[in-house]
Amino acid sequence: MKGKKGPAILAALVIILISGHHVEGLNLCPALPVSPTYCSPVNRVALNTSLESGDRCRFTLPQYACASGSNLTSNQLSSILQCYITDPAAQLDQGAFLLLFQQVSREVLQTALNEISVQILSDQITPTSKAFLLNAAWEVLKADPQVQNAGFLASWFQETLHAYLTVIDVNLLDCMTQLPITCDGLATVVQALDSVYSRMDNSTRQLVANWIGRFLTTNVCQKSSAKEWILSNWKSFRHYASYNEFTTSWSGFDGFAALDVLTASQLAQLTAFHNVFSNSSTAAGVIHVLSSSDVLYLDGYLTELSTLSLTPPFDREVMYSVLETILKKVNESFPDLCSPSLKDLFQVKLKMLLPVTDANILSLFPTKIGCTDFQDIYKGLNSVHSKLDPDTQKAVYQARLNFLNGQVAKEGVACTFTADNSRDWLQENFGLSSVYADYSDLIRLDPGFNGYEVTDLLTATQLGKLVVISGILTDSTRVNAEIDATNVMNTLKSRNVSELQTFLSEVNMLVKQMNVVVSVRDVMLKGIFQILKPHFASMTMSDFESWFNGTLTLYLASITPDELMALPAIANCTQLQTIVKGLDYAFDQMTMETKTVVTQWIVNILLKIDCLTTENWMALNFQRFKTIANITDFIAVNSNFTGMAHLQELTAVQLAQLTLTQEVFSSVTNTELIFERLAEMPGLEDLVAYWDEFNIAYEKPSVPMLNISMEVKHIMLARTVEQLRVALPTFTDADYDLWFKKRLVVVLPSIKADVLQEIPISLSCSSYKSLIAGINAGFSEIPEDGKRDVYRYIVSFLTQTSQDTGPVCYTKAPTRDWLLEYFGKFSMEASYTQLISFSHQPFDAYTVLDMLTPTQIGDMVVHSDTLTRMDLAARLIQFFQQSKPEDVQIILIKFTEAAITRKISVLPDDAITRLLLQNYLTLMSGRMEAYTTTDWNATFQNELYFLSPVVNNTTLSLIVPRDYGSLVAIVAGFDGAHQHMTESSRRDVVLWIVQNLKVLKGYPVEPITEWIQTTWRSFFFDATLEEVKSTNENFDPVDLLGSLRVDQLMEYVVTSDALFNVTTMIRVLRSLEGKDSEIALPKMDEFLTAFNLAITQQNITGMQHTEVRQEMLTTLFTDLSKHFYKFTDQDYEAWFLEKLKFLLPSMNADLLELIPVDVSFRSYTAIIRSLDNVFPEFSQQTSHDIYNLIQKILEHQLNASETVFPGSYSSSQSFLQLIFYQFRHFANYTQLLTFYKDFNGYDVLDLLSARQMGEMMVVTNAVKNERSAVQILVEMETRTFAEMTEFIMEFNSVAEQKHLVVLPNPWIRDLVFETIFKSFQFSTFTADQYAFWFGSQLQLFLPAINAQYLQLLPLDIDCQSHQNLVQALDKVYNHYTDEQQKAIHGRIFRFLESYRNTQGGTCSPDATSSLWIINNYGRFSAYANMEEFSSLNPNFEKLSAVSELSPEQLAQLTTATGALADETIVIEIMNNLNTSSDLAKFFDALNAIASAELQGSVHAHLILSTTFQKIAPGFPNFKASDFAYWFQAALQNVLHTVNETIIAEIPVSISCDSYQQMLKGFNNIYASIPAGNAPSVFGFCRTFLASEVKSGIACGNPTQSIQNWLDVNLGNFSQYAEYQDLLTWNQHFNGMVVLDKLASPQLASFTLESDAINEEEVMCQVLARLQNKPAEEIYQYLDQFNKEARRLMIPTIKNEAVRKNMLTQFVNEIKSGYSAFSPEDWTHLFTRLELLLPSAGEMEIKLFLTHILGCDSFRAMVSSLSQVYPSMSSVNQQGVYSAIFTFLENQHNTTGSACALGNEVSLDWLRNNFGAFAANARYEDFTKLIANFNGFEVSDNLTSTQLAHVFFGADVLDDIGMAETLLMSLQSRPVGDVVAFVTEFVAIAPQVMY
Repeated sequence: MKGKKGPAILAALVIILISGHHVEGLNLCPALPVSPTYCSPVNRVALNTSLESGDRCRFTLPQYACASGSNLTSNQLSSILQCYITDPAAQLDQGAFLLLFQQVSREVLQTALNEISVQILSDQITPTSKAFLLNAAWEVLKADPQVQNAGFLASWFQETLHAYLTVIDVNLLDCMTQLPITCDGLATVVQALDSVYSRMDNSTRQLVANWIGRFLTTNVCQKSSAKEWILSNWKSFRHYASYNEFTTSWSGFDGFAALDVLTASQLAQLTAFHNVFSNSSTAAGVIHVLSSSDVLYLDGYLTELSTLSLTPPFDREVMYSVLETILKKVNESFPDLCSPSLKDLFQVKLKMLLPVTDANILSLFPTKIGCTDFQDIYKGLNSVHSKLDPDTQKAVYQARLNFLNGQVAKEGVACTFTADNSRDWLQENFGLSSVYADYSDLIRLDPGFNGYEVTDLLTATQLGKLVVISGILTDSTRVNAEIDATNVMNTLKSRNVSELQTFLSEVNMLVKQMNVVVSVRDVMLKGIFQILKPHFASMTMSDFESWFNGTLTLYLASITPDELMALPAIANCTQLQTIVKGLDYAFDQMTMETKTVVTQWIVNILLKIDCLTTENWMALNFQRFKTIANITDFIAVNSNFTGMAHLQELTAVQLAQLTLTQEVFSSVTNTELIFERLAEMPGLEDLVAYWDEFNIAYEKPSVPMLNISMEVKHIMLARTVEQLRVALPTFTDADYDLWFKKRLVVVLPSIKADVLQEIPISLSCSSYKSLIAGINAGFSEIPEDGKRDVYRYIVSFLTQTSQDTGPVCYTKAPTRDWLLEYFGKFSMEASYTQLISFSHQPFDAYTVLDMLTPTQIGDMVVHSDTLTRMDLAARLIQFFQQSKPEDVQIILIKFTEAAITRKISVLPDDAITRLLLQNYLTLMSGRMEAYTTTDWNATFQNELYFLSPVVNNTTLSLIVPRDYGSLVAIVAGFDGAHQHMTESSRRDVVLWIVQNLKVLKGYPVEPITEWIQTTWRSFFFDATLEEVKSTNENFDPVDLLGSLRVDQLMEYVVTSDALFNVTTMIRVLRSLEGKDSEIALPKMDEFLTAFNLAITQQNITGMQHTEVRQEMLTTLFTDLSKHFYKFTDQDYEAWFLEKLKFLLPSMNADLLELIPVDVSFRSYTAIIRSLDNVFPEFSQQTSHDIYNLIQKILEHQLNASETVFPGSYSSSQSFLQLIFYQFRHFANYTQLLTFYKDFNGYDVLDLLSARQMGEMMVVTNAVKNERSAVQILVEMETRTFAEMTEFIMEFNSVAEQKHLVVLPNPWIRDLVFETIFKSFQFSTFTADQYAFWFGSQLQLFLPAINAQYLQLLPLDIDCQSHQNLVQALDKVYNHYTDEQQKAIHGRIFRFLESYRNTQGGTCSPDATSSLWIINNYGRFSAYANMEEFSSLNPNFEKLSAVSELSPEQLAQLTTATGALADETIVIEIMNNLNTSSDLAKFFDALNAIASAELQGSVHAHLILSTTFQKIAPGFPNFKASDFAYWFQAALQNVLHTVNETIIAEIPVSISCDSYQQMLKGFNNIYASIPAGNAPSVFGFCRTFLASEVKSGIACGNPTQSIQNWLDVNLGNFSQYAEYQDLLTWNQHFNGMVVLDKLASPQLASFTLESDAINEEEVMCQVLARLQNKPAEEIYQYLDQFNKEARRLMIPTIKNEAVRKNMLTQFVNEIKSGYSAFSPEDWTHLFTRLELLLPSAGEMEIKLFLTHILGCDSFRAMVSSLSQVYPSMSSVNQQGVYSAIFTFLENQHNTTGSACALGNEVSLDWLRNNFGAFAANARYEDFTKLIANFNGFEVSDNLTSTQLAHVFFGADVLDDIGMAETLLMSLQSRPVGDVVAFVTEFVAIAPQVMY
C-alpha cells in the first residue's frame, strides 16, 4: 500500500459500513439480480400528474419502477399493481416488481398488498404476476432482521402473501433455509403453505415437501413425539414425503410411534425398512393400522409394497394376519366405486401373501362378485398354486366349484361368456385346480364344454369319464368321434402306462355294454397298442392275462393285423391260448373280417408251434374262432383232418365248404349225410349259413364250374324245403326273396311236384313273386314235366279263393309286371283266353307281345281293342316288323279264324284295317310276286278276308298280278268286298285295273258286255268313260250323250272344249232354255248341281276361262235375279253358297246392283259368305265394290233399327266374321266402331288388317297400354312385310293426326321396333328404303335400337344408304342411351372400315372434315377416336373438325396436336366444351391417355381456371359425389395449379361430405401444389371448418378417431393450421394421438397447450418427432414455441430435465449451419432459444463457441445469454461464464486482444463481452484479459466482491474521493452485498498491503 492515506481511508470505510447496516442481520441469500441498465430503455416521465389524477394504468409497470422520487403511498401502489397483475396481456418482468418494491417501505408494501387481498380475488391474479410479486416481496422481507421472527413470518405468509403462495418456488424456499429462521418460523410458514395446499399443483407440493425435509435436516426441530413432529412440521405435505425422508430429517424418528399418521406408501416403506413381515412384535401395530384404515389406504399400501424388496424369511403368522386383515377390509367395502381392482389386488399386490392361504382365507374372498372378478381372483391364486399345501389346493378347487355352482343356479351356466373356447373356460375358472374336478361337473357347469379341446389338461380319470359321457363309444351319430378318440389317445401317449391303465379302468367301470362304436373302438385300440407295444416284451404271463382277459376286452373286437403283429412272438401254447381266450371274450362284437383275421393269425401260429396234442385242440387253440376257420385251414394245421369224419364238430358254413368238395357233391349218399347233419342243427340259422356259404363258395372265380347232377340238386332242394316246411308259412316276403331268388337258385331247376307240394299256395303276393322269379331263372334247365308242374302250381295259386293272396295280388298290377311276376316264362303254357281269364285288370297284351306265342297273339287281336285303337294297331304292326313272316302269317290266320268264330263281318276301323293290310302286304310282297291264282284265292279267303275292303292305291301297289288270270282272281277277291268299300277304295281299284290291264297289254276278244263283267265286275260303275275307253279301244261314248247319266253327261262337258270355248258353252246353255228363252229355275238347279259335281270330281279348282265363266254367271244370275223377290233364306243359301260357287268369281258391280239391300241376316249371310268363299279371286276393286254393297246393307240396317242386324252377333269376333267376312279389311277401325258400338279389336286381332291395327294402336291408346300393345304386336308378327308396311304407315299417319311426337311408353316402343325390324329383308333394301324406313316410318321407334339390331344391318350397302341410315339415327340422338350411342358408332365404324377395305376409300371423300363427320357419323362421332377418323379418311384434318368433335375426341386431339403447349389450341378446345358433362368426358379421356403431359403442361392453370369458370355456377347444387369426381378424378392433373382466385370460386356453404371429398382431391396432389399455393387451399379449409363447428366438432363426431378426423378434414394441409384452431374445430383433439401428423409449429403449440412441457415422457416423444428434421423446421418449432409461451404467459420452463433435453437436441440438430452464422443470426438463434437457455451450461456454450470465429458473433451470443441470466441456476451461470472467459482468453492469446475493439472503454468492453455473467468473474479475470481495465470506471457494474478489488488498484486507497465514490455505490446495495464486499476486502487486504 502506498502513501499514508491508506489506513485513514480504510477506517472511513469501516465507519460507513457500520453506520449504514446492522452486521448481525445480514442476509446470506443471494439477491434476485436486476440489470444496472434495466431502466435505460424505459421512458422515465414524470408520474406525479398521473398519480394525482388517479389515471394510474396509463403507464407501464417498468415506468413506475424506474421513476425516481415517486414516494408512492400504499393506495397508489395497490392501484398500480392492480392495473397489471390481473391482466394476462400485460408485459411484466421480475425486474419491474423488484425496483418498484425497493421504492417503498415495508409498511407501505404490506399495506398495499393487504388492500389487494381485500379488493381482488386470488384467482384473478395471473400466475406470472403472483410469482413476480411474491419473489419481489420476499426480496424485501428477507433483508428485514425480523424475518427470523415467527410472528413476523405469520403476518406476511399467513396474511399478506397468502394469495401468492401457490406459486412459491424453490429459490425462495431454499433462501429461508439459509436464513436464521427458527423451528417456530418453519411451523408458521408451513402452516401458511398448508392453507393453500389444495390450490397447489402436485409439483409445487412436492417442492415444498422436499424443502421441509431439507430444512429439518439442517435444523433440528424435535417434538415430543414422531406423530407431533410430522403433523407440526409437515402438515399436509407429509403426503409428498417418503418414510426415508422422515428418518433422514430426524435421526430419532420412530415410525412405529406415528403409524396412524403415516400414508399408505410410508407405511409400506416402514414395513420393508423394518422387515415387519419377519417380526410379529412389530407387525402388530402395522396390522392394527391396516385393520382401521379404509380400503383405499390398503390399496395404496399394497401398491407401494409390491414395488419394494422384502427380505425373507417371513413369519407365516404375520403374513396370514396381514392377508386376513386386508381381505376382511376388502370384503367390507366390495363392491363399491372405491374398491380396488381385484385383478391388481390378487395378481400383483397380494401375490407375496397368497401362499399362506387356507380354507379360512378362502372364505374371506369377496363373494359379491361376477365371473370376471372371480377369474381375476383365482388367477392370482393360481400363480402360487405350487406353494399351497394339498388340502388347501383341494379347498381352492372346492371354492371355485362352489362359486361356479352358484352361477349355474343364477344364470344357468358358469361363467361361459368370458371364454371363447373350452380351454379358456377351464383355465379361467379352474386353473391348476382342474385336476380335482369330476368331468361330469365340468359339463354340468358349462354345457358347451368340450373336453376334447383340453385333453392335455385332463387327468386319466377325467379322460375316461370324458370318453364315456361324450358318447363317442356308444353314439354312432356323433360327429368327429374318431378325431376325438385320436386326440385322447395322443394325449395318453405322452403319459406313463399307469395312466393308461387308470383311464381304461375308468372306462371299463362306466361302460356297461360291449357294443361300442366300431370306428372309435378302432382308434382307441390302435392307440392303446401304440402305447403298450414297447412294453409287451417285458410283460409276464400274468400281465398278458390281466391286459387281455380284462383291461382290453372292450376294445379287442377292433383288433387288426397291425395289432396282432405288434404282439411279441408267441413262444408257447399257453401264451397263445391266453391271448386267444382274451380275444374270444370280444368274439361277439367282432366283425366277420376281424374274426377271420384272428382266425388266420391263430392258424399261422399253429403252423409254427405244435399245440395239437390233446383231443380238444380245436377248442383250446381256437376257442370260438374254430367256427371261422375254413376246412382248408384245419387241413393245413392238421394233415390228418377229415371233414366227413368230423361232421358233428363242423359249422353249417364249414359243411357248405365240405359240400363243394368232390367227396360230397359227386355222392348222393354224402349229400344226404350233410343234410342229415344240418337237420340236426336247431333252428334255421345254420341252414341259412350253409346256403349263404355254399353260394359264396360256388360263385368264387377260383372254384371250377361244378357239374352237380340234377339228382343231387333235387336232394339238396328237397331236403332244404323239407327243413323249411314248418317255417314256410311264417316266412316273410324278404325270406322268400332271399331263399328262392338267391340261396336256392342253383338247385331250383330240379323242382318237381313233390317240392311244390311242400310250398303253400297261401303265401303272400310278394313271396309268390319271389318264388316264381327264382324258379323262372332256371327255366331253360327245367324239364318239360317240371314246367307243367310249375304251371299247375301257378294256376292253383291264381285260382285259389282268398282275400289276402292269389287273385287279390294283382288287382292293380300292369300286365307285363303281372305276367312276369306271376307266370314268368310259364305263361307260354296257357292260351290267350286263359291268360286274360286270370287277369283282374284289363290285359294289356301290347306290353307283353314279346312274351306271347303267335297263336296267343292271333286270338289277342280279336279279343282286344286292337281293331278299334290305332295306337294298339301301330304297336302290333311294330311287332310284325320285328317278327318272322311265317309267325305273322300264323297270327293273321288265327285272327281270321277267331273273327269268323265271333261272327265279325266288317272290321270296325278302316284306318286300322288299312294299316294291317298295308304292313301285311309290305311284309309278304316279296312272296306274293310268285302267287298263283290258287294262292290268291287262299290269301283272300284266309289272311285278307277282313282286310280287303280298305284297299287303296298304296296297298294295291303291293299287289302285282303275274298274269291276266291272276288279275281276274284278284278282282274277284276285291269284288266280294265291293259292298263294304268306300267310293275312294272303289276308285283305287278302278285305277289299279286300268293300270294292270295296260301293263298286261291285252284282253280276250269277246263281247264288250262279257269283257266288262269278267274284267271290271262291279267296278265298271265306278269308272269314267275315259278310263274304260283307255283299256279298250273299241269303247266310244260320243254318240251316247243323250242316254248318258247326268254325271256322264257332265263328263262330256268337262271333257269337251265347252269349258274353254264360249261358243260351245253358249250352245250348252241355250240347250237349257225353255220356250221363253229363259232357263227355268229347276233346269238351272239340275244343271248347276251336275256341273258343280263334275267340276269337283275332275279336281278342277274352278272355272279358269273367265269369258266362259262370265257368260255362264251373267246368263244364269240375270235369269235368277228375277226370282229374288220370292227367295227365302234357304234359297239364298242354296244358290249363293252352292250352285253359283264356281261362277261367283266373275261377279261385278252391275250384277251386285241386282242384289236387294233389305235382306234378312240369314240371306245377307248367304250372299256375303258366298262371295267371301271366292275372295282371293276378286280384284281389289271388285272386293271394294262388294264392301260397298255391305256398307249399303249395313247403313240400311242402321237407319232402320239403329243397330246392324240386332241379335245376330254377340262379340267383336262374330261381328267381323258374320258381318264382314274377309271384306272387313276395307273398313277402317273407326267405321267398325260406328257399325258396332261395343266393338273391341283386341278380341279379333287375327281378323283385322295391318292398316286397321295401325290405326287401332293410336285410337285405342295402345301406345300407352303394354298389354294392349303386346296383343297387337303378337298378331303383327304373323303378318307379311307388306302388311307390316301398311301397319306402320297407318300408325304414323294417325299419330301425326293426333300430334303424337314421342311414344309415351318406352317398353311398347321397343317392342314395336323389334316386331318391325324382324320383318326387314335388308338384302333387298335400297338407299331410298333406308331413308323411307329409318328416316320416316321408324322415327318414333328408333330409340329402341341396340347392338343386336345393329349387328343385323348389312355392311355391304352403298354410301348413300349408309348416310341415309346415319342421318335417320341421328334425328333421335338425344333419345338414345350411352350404350346405344356406342353401339351405333360401332356399326358406323364397321361400315366405313368395310367400305375402306373393299372400295379403297371413304364415303364423301371430298367433303370437309366437319361435313364428312356429319354425313358419315352424325353426332355418333363422339364415340370415335382421332385415329379412327384418320384411318377411315386419308384427307381428314383434325383441327378443322373441332366443332364436330366429342369431348373424348377433343382430349385425343389435345394430345395428338401438342395442344398442351399451344395456348391458342387449348383455348379453342376448351371453348368447345360448354357443359359440365362435356368437361367431365373430356377430362376422363385426357387423364387416361395423357396424365403426365397434362400435369406438366404450361397451360394446366389455363385449363383449370377455364374449367372452374364453367362448373363453378353449379357448385351450390353439387353432391358429395360430384365434388369427389371433379377434385379426385377429373381435375387431378391440373389441380396443382390452384391459386387463391380459383379457391374463391368454391362456396363455403357446401356440406361436410362435399368438403371432405374436395379436400381429399387436393390432398391427393398435395405434393404437386407449389408451396406458395397450398396456404390458399388451407385458407378455404380454415374458413369452412370454422363455420361448421357444432357441438364442439367441425365435420365429425365424438366417436371418430382424431387421426381419422384430421385425415378427412385437413389431410396434408393440417400443417398450416394453428394448433389452437385444431382445438377449436375439435374439442376432443389430442395432439398426442397424432404426433406424427403435426407440423413443427403445431408440435410447439401442443407442447405448451397440453402441458406436455412438464411431462418428460411426453416431451421425449415430441422431441423424437423433431429428431433429424431440417433446421428450418426446428426454427419453426422454436418460433411458435416462443409465440405460444408469450400468449400463455409462460415465463419459464419449470421442468429442468425437459428444458435441458430440448436445448441439447435443438443445439445439435441445427449445428451444421453455425459456421455460416452472422452476428444477427446468432442473436436470432438465441432469441429463439431464450426459454431453453437457462439450461445452457459450460458444455453447450462451448459447443456454440467452437463455431464462433469473430468477436461480433461472440458479443451477440453474450448479449442474448445475459437476458436469461436470472433464470439460470448458479451452476449454469458459472459454467457459461467459464466458457466465455475461455473464449476471450483464447482470443487474447491468439490475437492479442480479448475482443477489445478500438477505443472501447472498460464499461463497454465489460458489458459487450461478459454481460450479466460479469457477476461470476473474478476481478483478476478482467485485468488478465485487458491490461488497462479500469475498475473504477465500471464500479457500478461490478459485484461487491469485484468492487473490493478495485480499492487495491490505481491508488484508490490513496485517494479519499475515489474511495468515497466507490463506497457510495455500496449504499444502494443489499446488506448481503456489503457483507460480501467486506469479507472480500478483508481477505485480500493482507495480500495486497503486506
